[in-house]
Amino acid sequence: MKRLRHSAISCLDIGVAVAVVGGGAVTGAEAPAAVARPHIEIGEMTETSGLVFFLRTARLGVVAVGTAHAFDLGLVTRVERVTFLHPIRDEPIAASVGWLVPPGIPFNAPGGSLDQDFLVYALGQPNVSARILAPEVTRQPVVGERVRVIGPGPGGETVLLGLVAKSTRARIEVELSGSASLEGWGGAPIVSERTDRVVGFTQAARLQAGTTTLVGTPIASVLRATESPYNEALGRRFSTFAELAALRSPSSAAASGIGVEPLIRQAPEIPGVRLRIEYPPNGAVVEDSTCGAFVAGVASSQEGELRRFDVIFVLDVSGSTQQSTGVDINENGVIGRPLDSPSALFTAEDSDPGDSILAAEVAAARELLGQLDRRSTRVGLVTFSSVPDSRGLLRNIIGSSRHAHTLKPLTSSFAQIESALDELLDTRPVGETHIAAGLDQATIELLGLRGALSQSDAKSEKVVFFFTDGQPTLPYGPEQMARNVAETFAAADRARRGDITVHSFAIGPDALAGPIATVEMGARTGGNFTPVRHPGELVDVVEAVDWPSLRDIEIGSVTRGERPVYFQADDDGGFSALVRMNPGLNDVEIRARADDGTQTTVVLEMRVREGARSVPIPKRLAARRNELLESCLADVRNRRLETETGRNEAVRRDLLIEIERERAKARKRAAEQRRELKLEIER
Repeated sequence: MKRLRHSAISCLDIGVAVAVVGGGAVTGAEAPAAVARPHIEIGEMTETSGLVFFLRTARLGVVAVGTAHAFDLGLVTRVERVTFLHPIRDEPIAASVGWLVPPGIPFNAPGGSLDQDFLVYALGQPNVSARILAPEVTRQPVVGERVRVIGPGPGGETVLLGLVAKSTRARIEVELSGSASLEGWGGAPIVSERTDRVVGFTQAARLQAGTTTLVGTPIASVLRATESPYNEALGRRFSTFAELAALRSPSSAAASGIGVEPLIRQAPEIPGVRLRIEYPPNGAVVEDSTCGAFVAGVASSQEGELRRFDVIFVLDVSGSTQQSTGVDINENGVIGRPLDSPSALFTAEDSDPGDSILAAEVAAARELLGQLDRRSTRVGLVTFSSVPDSRGLLRNIIGSSRHAHTLKPLTSSFAQIESALDELLDTRPVGETHIAAGLDQATIELLGLRGALSQSDAKSEKVVFFFTDGQPTLPYGPEQMARNVAETFAAADRARRGDITVHSFAIGPDALAGPIATVEMGARTGGNFTPVRHPGELVDVVEAVDWPSLRDIEIGSVTRGERPVYFQADDDGGFSALVRMNPGLNDVEIRARADDGTQTTVVLEMRVREGARSVPIPKRLAARRNELLESCLADVRNRRLETETGRNEAVRRDLLIEIERERAKARKRAAEQRRELKLEIER
């Protein structure tokens, strides 16, 4: 249930007007223009699109820099020259007959990215009225740095002020504080207030929560390209790129295998998911590592509301859950002593209550909680168990007259759920098993029915994770099992009518000796039934069972055919992993799913070379890498990582096989129970 946020992004060269907050500074009418509009003519057809700015480089002199997505590359290869017009008066201020470096790839084309979306035009003698800008060559702009963005406006130019919100080798983002129409601002230079030098240029705009952010290309990408110019800095004519233009057409991109998901879509109204790799760059050479190579990125949805979930954990706190699992659940080095008999459940003291079945349920709930996204998911906690009071009436163990209790209503504060689970561990399990009451209480909370402590969300998807180690012995008593089971069926049907999906876990031999209630609970609501033969394996089972709705980002080594052992996904869609590599060329596949079922896949090439110096990791990603490395190195200190990973995979495979075997047995036993209890199953 980790879901991905909506982010509306628009290309600046396709006629999108964006209103921004504040005011823009307009330069004087006689000031030389630093920007111009590239213009082409083919017969009677003319086209003017985007912006260029004039830049003085150390090796090539003055050049014009623009975006690769301003024109269709095929059109430019049919012209003799590109004319650069004054942004307002349409007067020529310079012209070009070719490119100095290979033309880049539009960010919205297959294989494109922001740091490749540029064109460097060779100039004749530029008109002296053009204002020449200097590039920042020694440093990357820093977050919080004040900048100005130069674009067309009355008299020639408008300057918008802003702050750098993000700065990487491949991307700059600037939050604006000015006001203007940004139509046709693609290619506008971003100039540092601190040094008066160009640090990047704009490609797109994103309007979110009332703030306009310009997304652009760092100028360093252009400077790196100019280190290897064509024909000793003389350039090549546009017509010589006709073959390249044909290869980059949409029809041939897929066939040639060069197509990957663009960083920013040209048509953001198309649903989908955007996937951006922040580290390393494609084709990077890295040094081999026991823990694996660091990979990080961000996934975000292109459109639509964030998919919302309401989840209730229902935990059995009846007397039998006091029984020890025989496993060190709380990892304190002491294994609780199993109680000898059912009667001892109410009298004997366990040597370590932290290893009980209830403790295993709590640990499993924590494991599931860690897979949920607090941005889009609310979680609640329900317990169930009843005992007769002195008058022979049933009551809940914590004092309610009901047989199930809402320990924590639906909340997006996962810390509150963690705290409630801590409190639950201090509760002494006692009583009998009223499964129907536990499921009904979850339904009441999810639907906001009478007595609910939760506020229902009509648009949320509703899910129950139901844990029990027994069979339904209530509401009619253990001697009337058929009626108790029928009550559970009725509760499941009520949940189904409320569009609630129930995933049930039958824990231990007693639950699996009579699994009909938990089997039907999942079957009737479209959920999964999971048998857990050994209570101490509950957490492992929760980890092993695949819940497709809980995952949106997957990463794995295509070369090795395995997923990373160390992986983390953040609430904002960021993800990182340590991916183990083979010597030589490796392919790493990253896949992200959107809420509408569409998905994006990027294959990242990395080459392992002994003694190689890896590309420096940006400071903002260093903490992610260090956290993963700490987990890995803790394992390495105790055992060889490769051996342990292989063993864990084998254990996981064996566990999944055992789950399927137990599931088949439980279904067979459930069918036998139907005959024994003479129950008619209607779904």
